[in-house]
Amino acid sequence: MKKLVLIIGLLFSVEVFADLFDDGMVELKKKNYEEAAILFDISCVGGNTEGCVIMGDISMQKKEYFKATYYFKQACNRGNAKSCFNAGISYEYARGVDKNMPEAAKYYEKACNSKYINACYNLGIMYDNGTGVKQNKQKALKLYKQSCDGETSLGCTNLGNLYYMGRGMRANYKKAKEYFGRGCDGGDANGCAGYKDLTAKGY
Repeated sequence: MKKLVLIIGLLFSVEVFADLFDDGMVELKKKNYEEAAILFDISCVGGNTEGCVIMGDISMQKKEYFKATYYFKQACNRGNAKSCFNAGISYEYARGVDKNMPEAAKYYEKACNSKYINACYNLGIMYDNGTGVKQNKQKALKLYKQSCDGETSLGCTNLGNLYYMGRGMRANYKKAKEYFGRGCDGGDANGCAGYKDLTAKGY
């Protein structure tokens, strides 16, 4: 019986904080920004993920980077992939917190595991260069491939570079040209340059 009461109480609390988030959206549309922020903040504290996400965005707009990172971490811990990525950015670029590359890698990995492709790309760079993590070209290749398949042109170009230079595997100019081409198709100038170079060399 006690367990049933607790479950009902928790469900009631979730609904209450979801309602507060909705009320915040109403105030936001009315341009009552302070009232909206108060409601979003309360909903975040009460466990509403979207409340944390929007408070992170509001804090970023105000250039309150420490607060923004706090809210992004809260949302990340509740499964919001974009917030994990934003927390990673904060630690990589010392945005409101001390620069901490291993911590950045941790949040990028969480975001990448949830299919947030930009995080896969950033984590790929870290493994490629050995920044914040132990250098591992095979992991970098896998992460660049994920980001390339997710239509991140820079991921395609960097993957082409790995094949071109033979980093972590034998050089493979055919694959390098393929990925340079995909990077170029996505608008990356370096991808176009790599593709043009290999074409001139007869590949």
